[in-house]
Amino acid sequence: MLQHYPYTFLMRDISGDVPVLVYHFRSPKTRQWYIVRVEEYPSDFYGIKFYLKADRLNPNKFNRLTGLNEPRSIINTCIAILMDLTDTCPEASFGFIGSNIIGEDEYETKRFRVYRRMLTTYFSEEQYLHYQIVEKSAYALVSRKALSANPDLIKNISTYFSDNYTNFE
Repeated sequence: MLQHYPYTFLMRDISGDVPVLVYHFRSPKTRQWYIVRVEEYPSDFYGIKFYLKADRLNPNKFNRLTGLNEPRSIINTCIAILMDLTDTCPEASFGFIGSNIIGEDEYETKRFRVYRRMLTTYFSEEQYLHYQIVEKSAYALVSRKALSANPDLIKNISTYFSDNYTNFE
């Protein structure tokens, strides 16, 4: 069973170019709040991002290390949110960028390696194709059901990444 912090769905934000499902949770260990943003793209593809709420105004909020020493619980909570999304959308596919720490190259970042290791534990190869672009630390869990219905899905997902993430190409 996946050990994670309790989280709450806050809202669906449609103010930007891409609709976003916004969640939050509080760490009982550090008493810090985290924000999880799940971007909704076509073809039931969801991109996930998270950050410490205290960093919400920091332009480098996705590149900072918090120093709070609880990455497994934080990542597990994000994984639990993704698993809940599969309950409402069984053909959902997911993606993320393992943001580089300031001064770190984009190629196979530390975060990317940690996320990849954890996602392979919880999302089976039978149900998901684990698609990686290590040069940009991009990772997608592509639903095999959705891929069988749409053979261009991986190409579409690559386009979503390149169109919506700064300096992806």
